[in-house]
Order: sequence, then C-alpha cells, then structure tokens
Amino acid sequence: MARVLAFVLLALGGSCSTAWAQDDAPQEEPVDTETPATDAAEVDTVEGVSTEEELAAMETGREKALEWEVEGYLNNRWRYQNADGENKFIWFLDLAADFVHKGGDLPGRVRVNGRLVAQSGSDVGDLLYNTWDTFSGAVNGRLYELYVQTESKGNVNGRLGRMFYEEGTWMHFDGGRLDLDLKDTSPGLQAYLVGGVPVRFGDNNNRNGNWLVGGVFKGQIETPRTRWRLEYLHISEEFEGINDPVVDPVSQPVSLPAEQFDDDWMGATIWHRTEDKRLSLFGRLSTLNWQLNELHLRGRWRTDDGKWTVLGEWYQMFERLIDVVNDLTPYVPMLGSYEPFGRLTGRVTYRDPKWIAQAGLSYRTLLDDGIESLFNHEYVNYYFTFTRLDLEQGKLDATFTATGYSTDQNETHAVGGSLDYRLQVDLTLSTGLDYSLWKYDYFRDTEHEDVWSFWFRTQWKFKQNTTVEGFVEIDDDRFATYTTLGLRVTLRF
Repeated sequence: MARVLAFVLLALGGSCSTAWAQDDAPQEEPVDTETPATDAAEVDTVEGVSTEEELAAMETGREKALEWEVEGYLNNRWRYQNADGENKFIWFLDLAADFVHKGGDLPGRVRVNGRLVAQSGSDVGDLLYNTWDTFSGAVNGRLYELYVQTESKGNVNGRLGRMFYEEGTWMHFDGGRLDLDLKDTSPGLQAYLVGGVPVRFGDNNNRNGNWLVGGVFKGQIETPRTRWRLEYLHISEEFEGINDPVVDPVSQPVSLPAEQFDDDWMGATIWHRTEDKRLSLFGRLSTLNWQLNELHLRGRWRTDDGKWTVLGEWYQMFERLIDVVNDLTPYVPMLGSYEPFGRLTGRVTYRDPKWIAQAGLSYRTLLDDGIESLFNHEYVNYYFTFTRLDLEQGKLDATFTATGYSTDQNETHAVGGSLDYRLQVDLTLSTGLDYSLWKYDYFRDTEHEDVWSFWFRTQWKFKQNTTVEGFVEIDDDRFATYTTLGLRVTLRF
C-alpha cells in the first residue's frame, strides 16, 4: 500500500514523504483477542464454507490470483527557464512499469510507458519556444506503450496493445505480436509476427487506411558466438501530401502529392564473436522496395587485458530516399529527400585503473556525385576525451573533451571540462564549463553560436529505490543568456 501511495503522490507532483514515513514508522503489534472458540464460530458463519480446510484452500487460491509484482520507475522532473526576461515552467512525469503476474494458470505482464507534460506557453519566435509548444493546450501526454503480454510455458505467446517495434527499424504501432519458440526445430530459433496500425507522434496525418504487417526470425549458427536475424515489414499509408514542403533552398524542390504508399522493407543482421573473444563483428544489410537501402558494418577488437579497444565502422545509404512511408523515413516529409552518403568511423580507447583516454575520427562523403546542401554535407568530425580517475583519495574524477566538425564552407569546434566529486557513497557533485563555436539545443530545437556553457549538478541516492537530482545550467551565446533550474525525483520499484 505504501508503494501505491507513493505513485499517487508523485503523479500529483507532490512528495512521497508520507508513504516513506509509513514504511519507516514502527508498527504496533496486533493484540490477539481471539480464542479458538471465536475462530470456529467465524468459520461457521462464512457462506458456503463449512471446514477450516476449505477456508484455507480459498485463501490460497486468492493469494495466487493476486500474485503481482511491479517493476519499473516513476520519474518526476521540474524545469524553470529564463532568457532575457522570458520565463517558462515545465513539468514532466514519466512512467515505465511492468505489472508482472506470476501466479495462476496464465502468467504474463502489462506494460505501461508514457509521458505527461505541463508547461507555461510560448509563442513562435520567443527565445524559450520549444517543440512542446507546437501542440495545442498547456498539458499534453504521450502513450508510448500499453500492452498485455502472455508468458506461458508453451511455444506460443502474444502481445496486444500499443508497442514498440525494436529491431532493424524503430516505430510504434497499435496491434498484436505473436511470439513463436522454435527451439525444438533448431537450436536458438525464435520468430514473431506483427500486425497493426502505425503510430506517429507530432503530426496530424490521418491513420485511416494505414496498416502494417511483418515478421522477424532469430537464430544461431553452429555456436552461440554467431547470431542472425531476418526481418520483413510491409507498411501501407494514405499520405495526405504536402502543398508547401519545407526543403533546402539550395536543392531542387520536391513535390509530395497525396497518394497511397505501399513499401516493403527487409533486413538481414549478423553478429559474430571470435573464439578468443577479442574480435566482435557486426553487419546489417537492408532493402527498401526490393532495392538496396542501407549497409552497416562494424568491427571491435579488444586486448586480453581489456585496456585497449579499437573500433572501425562503415555506414552507407545506397539510394535517394523520397516518396516513402513516414514510418521508415521520418525526415523525407521534412527535407523533401535524403541523398546517398557513406560514413567511415574509427575510435581508439585506452582504459587504465587511473585514467581513460579516447580518440575518434569520422568522415562523411556524398555518393553518386551528390551536391552538398543545407542538410546534406561532406564533413570530417573528430573528438578526444581524457578522464583522470580517483583523485583526492578516490573521490574526484576530472575530464577534458575536445570535438570539432570541418566542411568546405564552415568549421566548428568545442572544448570543455568537468569534475565529478563523490562527497559520500550516495551523494555526487558535478560541475563543468565548455565553449562552442556552434551548439545545437536538442530540448528547444534551436541553434546557437559562440556559446559559453556552465552547469552544476548534484545526485543524491535518497533511499535504496529513490534518487534526487538537481541542476543549474547557464548558456550564454551571442544574443542572449539562458538559465535553467531543474529538479528530478526518480522512484524505482
């Protein structure tokens, strides 16, 4: 009951001190005023029960039926922002929980994952205008997952509701999933089928006529060190069209008329670890409408002592993406098209008990004689980070970071440092300062130049399952100073 009270109080934006106090407060021992005679009399008054054995059986069945466990977290976040006289208050409530039923003849779970946001409004052009201001009303919610899942001991299980497709492509959909355990046919072989209606957040597209169907197969090849996955998805969408598409003015305009899209996506993925476990390989190839779509190759090598790690990666998009369903390419309606490109990445990491150093280099190039544009550049990206561990008797970590991007037209660089001090086992203080020629604010979806940023955070493990975090962030760019105060309370259960 104390946990339920805590959930309700946090959902109302309040404190859980009442529920916690009940957990901590000493409880009075019950006074046994009953006698064997009164026990027998009460048994006789229960309708339909004539013996103590029948009553005990009834209670046992009730306990099995109510055998539920809750796993997950509740996250309460408050933010106050100020920028040159503008003010904004924002409250986020995130819930991710699995209600697991382990008793009875049909074990299973109910998963809930969603977010509630309440904020003071801002108008277009305001310094604190953010993506949540694009929705109507001061209070908005997002239901990411809500499904029922069976977990029987048989070879067939299922899900029904809103869920997340989490394999080679990522999207939400309302519908069902049927899991098949085929280990008796082949070691490690599993499969599941999906079907339903795609779910998108942040647009007004009509879902009438939209549907998807697909399947996934997973298995192992000879040894557990090699795994593979095959996927297929068919998505049908009634696209309403865009009369005035937002495209790069440098590129050619792209017309997106209203039409019916029927797209087929297939993917093949393989993971392999060599026998000595020092080298891990990954590869994924996908097709879109029966043409090559993406290729992703990655290799990671690690020394026996774990100190050195070397990673190499190649990613390539083969064809120009245009006029495909939004669920597979959400950037197409925004940019009009996405041109073929390749990206080569390398990274080296050294770990020692007293320090960690990492350096990375990435090169992006356009393919098929692509022309650079506002959203489509060739660039070189580098970064370097160095962390000194366990200073000041093992309580302090210090980190330095440098990163940069270079293109034919522009260059941008950033440097910064941070300190993490463990004041106690359950209390950590962190602070940092960095400078960026160009910085993107993901929360407000805005770009800034010539930015000095300072931040201070504290993390306190208030209880075994409760964490309290507070922070102050100050960003000073060429035009304004942004100050953000925040508080987060996370309850895990």
